[in-house]
Amino acid sequence: MLLQLYPFVDLAKNAAAPLFPLSVDIVGKLDAIAEDASITTEFAFHSAISAAFDTLNDGHSSYSSDCFSGLVAMLPFAFGSLSSGSATQIYVAGAFTQTTAWFDGEEDSPLAAALDKTWSTGLGGKLPSAFKGYIVETIDGVDAVTAIKAFSDSIVGQSKSPEARFNRAVVGYKWKRSNFIPSTGLFYFRTDLNPDFPDSVVVSLVSPSGERVKVKANWLISVEKAVKRFVSTDAYYKANCVPSASKTKSSANAVGRGFWSDAKAAEPIAEPIAPPEVLSKAHGISSLSDVIPADMLPSYGKREAHVDLTPSKVSSRSAAYFRSLFGFSVHPSKLDNPFQPPPTYAELESIVAKKLMLDLPLKQAERSATAAVTRLQGDENGAFFVLNNKTAVWVLKTFDSANDTNAGISRFHESIVKGLVSLEAAGTTRLIIDVTNNGGGSICLGQAVIRYLFAAETVTPVMYDVRATSMLSDLITMNAKSGADELVFDFSENLDRNGKLAYPTASALFTPGLVLDRGGTQQKFSNKFLIDCRPLSNKLVNASIVLQLKRGWAPENIAIASNGFCGSTCAIFTRTMRESLGIKSYTYGGPTPSKPFQPTSFEGGRVARFHDVIASIRNVLAASNVTTPSALAKYPYEFPLPANGGIAFWEAYSQVRNASSSVAAAPPLEFSPWPADAALPEIAGATQFDSVWAAVEKRLMAGK
Repeated sequence: MLLQLYPFVDLAKNAAAPLFPLSVDIVGKLDAIAEDASITTEFAFHSAISAAFDTLNDGHSSYSSDCFSGLVAMLPFAFGSLSSGSATQIYVAGAFTQTTAWFDGEEDSPLAAALDKTWSTGLGGKLPSAFKGYIVETIDGVDAVTAIKAFSDSIVGQSKSPEARFNRAVVGYKWKRSNFIPSTGLFYFRTDLNPDFPDSVVVSLVSPSGERVKVKANWLISVEKAVKRFVSTDAYYKANCVPSASKTKSSANAVGRGFWSDAKAAEPIAEPIAPPEVLSKAHGISSLSDVIPADMLPSYGKREAHVDLTPSKVSSRSAAYFRSLFGFSVHPSKLDNPFQPPPTYAELESIVAKKLMLDLPLKQAERSATAAVTRLQGDENGAFFVLNNKTAVWVLKTFDSANDTNAGISRFHESIVKGLVSLEAAGTTRLIIDVTNNGGGSICLGQAVIRYLFAAETVTPVMYDVRATSMLSDLITMNAKSGADELVFDFSENLDRNGKLAYPTASALFTPGLVLDRGGTQQKFSNKFLIDCRPLSNKLVNASIVLQLKRGWAPENIAIASNGFCGSTCAIFTRTMRESLGIKSYTYGGPTPSKPFQPTSFEGGRVARFHDVIASIRNVLAASNVTTPSALAKYPYEFPLPANGGIAFWEAYSQVRNASSSVAAAPPLEFSPWPADAALPEIAGATQFDSVWAAVEKRLMAGK
């Protein structure tokens, strides 16, 4: 059912050059999982679904179970990439220091000592910090670059650009409110756990003096959910892992056959599933030991040092479950509630950033150690700097304005205006826009920023379409008739190519519609449409209420810097400036540093979040006051277990690069490679943002 909304379901099966090559039958993969008799636990089942979505290499399309998504595995080292100009090396960019602990104030606790002991056991008695700066030759016997590339190509799944995936696997940099912090590399900080997850990796290292050493780095597993305090592991399980009474008989049947596709409807159950405290036999779970196989977990959770940390008032059974699943999250100083909420993923990332000994050139001071960079402004939306040669730098972190709330949008506007006006007032003549690790946000905020920057230029926005199915047509029609006002199924405020409101009904959206070739398969799509962003962008360019730029920067004096992970709205923002204004872009990092690659990832429009779509379908059906159409009646409107994720819903198309041919015949941007103008092979390490800026500035000054 949900994959009927996925516009790339056929193209992903057979995309070949000059497109991004891909051969993934996502419906077939899910059907195979549903029929796989070797999958006997919920953990294995949902891990397989998550891995299937990863193969799409689409940052807008993912799946995770609420029950298992909290599991996080960590190595003692942060692996980074180094460039010698023509080749890439992997090195230990950071390591956890002595008496590291997850909770501030625990530096002298038994927990911290146990953590150090666990890691040092495999490191020849040394602490992880002793290996900082070592070159990594091999990982589990495989060349380190090859090993990380293989991991990023199979697991990262956030971009169709292999270079962007590689850069996401190693440590990088990103802005966080008032300072740069390391961006956590997905190779050593994993959320992709599965039943075959290893206990450790064997790493061959070379010291700065040339000494070779082989060590065993143990994986440590914790949990990143901090929804609320759980008094026991059983309580956690009830909150995140138990199906409700409305679920189908078999989760495999529901997900593989009826829920994702329309191949077969899921069978309804005859009787409600047992209440939460009694785990369903239909799901093959009787306790947490069935959810997470004990032999999958690293040895740390079983160490004797942990016993002393568990207050006696906690039952031994609950404590054992907690230790095995949650690793080292027991907090010994809070006897009234020993099971503290584990940190969220973002909190973990901050802790990792604080604990790793990474030497980022700009710390808390307004000026770097070299006095080459001056910061003028900075907040949660990004930061603004001036380099010595009158070059401005805008670190554009996000287009996410606090979930598009009015307060968030106003804050975003204020941040952008203050920063850009300050850069202009500083007398800068060039502008570098650093979009490294920008995951996107509001499409209209991206359009508004472009209009503000280039008020005198003509900029052509991208267009969109959706996959035409009877299910979507029914939902759009029912939504309009019932007044349910579900935005997922409301296209009434979108524009045609001439900028006119043209799609008040499903009939208008799908008539005549388009028939497009998708990997050799002919598929029906809607008419192309635009998003009406005028209300938001008109406000930002209104000189009576917003301070405008006096001169700004000419397009030829602007450049974009990226590690390839500039996704969603950031990708559309970057593509639009490159296409309409000829602004140059530069990339750095990747397994081949001299090769320019695409500076953007997962270009698209609206994302269909699973929970949102299901809730919208419910609301539309409830408000319709008509018999449920047969096309919808067979679908279950709930996940068999609590789950998160979503799929791309709208395709994005360029109106500029395909102006001389039919836009209908053009491939969607998601599958259209467009490498950067040049690479920056001289960047020694992916954490050195000031070197990135200096390299781009050099090219701007030379007119290259």
